[in-house]
Amino acid sequence: MSEIFDAKAFLKTVTSQPGVYRMYDAGGTVIYVGKAKDLKKRLSSYFRSNLASRKTEALVAQIQHIDVTVTHTETEALLLEHNYIKLYQPRYNVLLRDDKSYPFIFLSGDTHPRLAMHRGAKHAKGEYFGPFPNGYAVRETLALLQKIFPIRQCENSVVSQPLASLPAIPDWPLLRPLRCRTGSARRSMRNRWSMSGCFCPARTTRS
Repeated sequence: MSEIFDAKAFLKTVTSQPGVYRMYDAGGTVIYVGKAKDLKKRLSSYFRSNLASRKTEALVAQIQHIDVTVTHTETEALLLEHNYIKLYQPRYNVLLRDDKSYPFIFLSGDTHPRLAMHRGAKHAKGEYFGPFPNGYAVRETLALLQKIFPIRQCENSVVSQPLASLPAIPDWPLLRPLRCRTGSARRSMRNRWSMSGCFCPARTTRS
């Protein structure tokens, strides 16, 4: 028989920083992934006496332990959350189950790649990141990516002059490869992200 999850002891160890949390059942399966601007406040809300829905009650009843990954910002947490959902496909993240119904970020396979929001069938040559819950989440993520990786977002018809060759950057398990235009941007990116695919400043704790 599995031990009862000690929520009170766990919450004492949780930071108030932004980040992502992964909830596991007794079998070690990820059953829910979420993000928060304030991890302590968000996770505390799961263990109140007046939960918002029966779905949440059922989720909490199955929690055996929780992993927490701290990030710099809520936007970084958003990126990591979506990739964890795609990786683990937790059964309680029902909102993101139907990939066809939700938007993606599309990185074109052109010589000079283009980033854009995409919905529907994936026929164009390139890479698709997501799904995201709504268009706002995609636009917020695109704004962050544009600051880190100066990739064009204009249509192909706008590009009339040849650009310099784009240097390749490493593959990451969670944040798939993107390309940036300058050596300085590439060095900045390497300082910001780890080669393993997680955020450099992130630290993961397990209860």
